[in-house]
Amino acid sequence: MKRYLLIIIMCIPVFAVFAQNPPAPSDPDGQVNGYDYVDLGLPSGTLWAMQNIGSENPTEYGDYFAWGELEPKDEYTWESYEYVGEYYDLPGVGSFFSTEYLGDDIAGTEFDAATFNWGKPWRLPRAEEIVELRRLCWWKWTTENGIKGMRIYGPNTHSIFFRRMASHGLQLTSLDSFITTKDSMELIGEASRQNQKSILR
Repeated sequence: MKRYLLIIIMCIPVFAVFAQNPPAPSDPDGQVNGYDYVDLGLPSGTLWAMQNIGSENPTEYGDYFAWGELEPKDEYTWESYEYVGEYYDLPGVGSFFSTEYLGDDIAGTEFDAATFNWGKPWRLPRAEEIVELRRLCWWKWTTENGIKGMRIYGPNTHSIFFRRMASHGLQLTSLDSFITTKDSMELIGEASRQNQKSILR
């Protein structure tokens, strides 16, 4: 407890300085398979992609993927979902589809769009890596190249950009969209299409 309190107290002056004069956006720390990454200085050593899959730069949306699917498509509906199961129509109750269970963590598996599109060692972030990003990084709403989004600074002041996305009238970053869709497992439909920012480990 004392260790965490000390870290929080030490971070307060840093965040106060960032609020007034945030560091400039980071240059890439390296490249793997032709895609840039940034080392945010996180304890796990996770390296984050600078852009979404299918985008040319950090401010573009990139491609959308349904949970476990490897390629983008034009329509995201239950009928077009690759892992949809049986259709049930219960009179007086409603209708629904069952889905094949792919697992809670598909990072690095045959269902990982990052690995499929960018090659190993690229993969989707795991839940604990997203939690680390949320808890140990400083987040600032900003506009870059005319695009609104969130610049996320790591403990070493290196940063990545998540552009703002619209989902059912809510303004979210692509990371929020990923967390919302992953946690709820409602991964089909307009609101559930996800940008995928990849990581290396």
